[in-house]
Amino acid sequence: MVRDGCPVCWGFVLVGLLVVGRGWALTELPTPVAAVAVVREVVAEQVQLSGGAVPYRQALLSPEVDGVVATVAVELGERVVAGQTLLTLDPSIAQIEVRTARARVAEAEALHAEAQRRRDELQRLSAQQHVAHTTLAAAEAEAAAAAAVALRERAELERYVERLAQHRLQAPFAGMVVARQAELGQWAESGSTQLELVATEVIRVIAPLPQHYYPRVVEGASVTLRFDALPGERFQGRISARLARGQEASRSFPLLIDLPNPDQLLAPGMSAQITIDLADGERSRLLLPRDAVLTHDDGSRLVWRVVEVAAGSQVEPVTVAVGGAYGSHLELVAGELAEGDQVVVLGNEGLRAGQAVRLLPALAAPSP
Repeated sequence: MVRDGCPVCWGFVLVGLLVVGRGWALTELPTPVAAVAVVREVVAEQVQLSGGAVPYRQALLSPEVDGVVATVAVELGERVVAGQTLLTLDPSIAQIEVRTARARVAEAEALHAEAQRRRDELQRLSAQQHVAHTTLAAAEAEAAAAAAVALRERAELERYVERLAQHRLQAPFAGMVVARQAELGQWAESGSTQLELVATEVIRVIAPLPQHYYPRVVEGASVTLRFDALPGERFQGRISARLARGQEASRSFPLLIDLPNPDQLLAPGMSAQITIDLADGERSRLLLPRDAVLTHDDGSRLVWRVVEVAAGSQVEPVTVAVGGAYGSHLELVAGELAEGDQVVVLGNEGLRAGQAVRLLPALAAPSP
């Protein structure tokens, strides 16, 4: 057994290790990446907007008459149907007024009936020339006056019945109660807001449209919406209206998009990203995946294209300019890329020109 090593021998060992280590360094393993092909498709030109959801209908509900709140039939957040009674005011005085008016109607109708009887009797006597014409004329006038009084009293009864009905506040449409001020026993004045109701079966989205897109967006155009509160969901809708009144400061025009909301997933106040197909905008475009495009600090953009060489696959940078967005793809407007070129979408951070790569199994590219 050797206890003391030979200095010269250890020197040869060290040099050998350095040579071997350098050989390992020179043998670089290919970097695994995923790539997707550049495609050419006929797609409609689109515009991306940001907007917000607002109630399709909204009502501040107040009683039509003054009174003391007798019942409140709904709670905050409760869903109601059209015509449902929401609150009532104490109807005691109104009920008395209705009963009084009905009594006056009965009295007026009885007097009218008596006046008609007397008129008819005098008409028979007049035909036999047993009564003066002035007496008959007076009876006819009395019958007409009694008829007018009865008509007036019936109208008064209708007014009191309507006033009694106004002690009940009903939902004008289906929706949710989002605010409530009414409490039992409190005095409620006519015109004072007691409940707030918003419709939830349909949600309206409002988005500002820049003026240069105004002629190219038409009512009924297809739109795709994504709500920030529901990142995994897409909603399809159509433009309900394009308001012809712009904002002078921003030179934009409000777009209205109404969406059915049967599952109650959407609510007023949510923010939305809207994609609109522009009129007469369909043409063939080169599209590359969003994930392939890298943006530098100076604003320039590049992609890594996979090329085949004798030693295998390697990458080269290609400076590009992109246009509109089409789903998961961007339009290529400048750059030396062609249909079918493979561009790196996964593992493209930190690559360098000429670097050897190993392609991972093909990814299914999302449709534009």
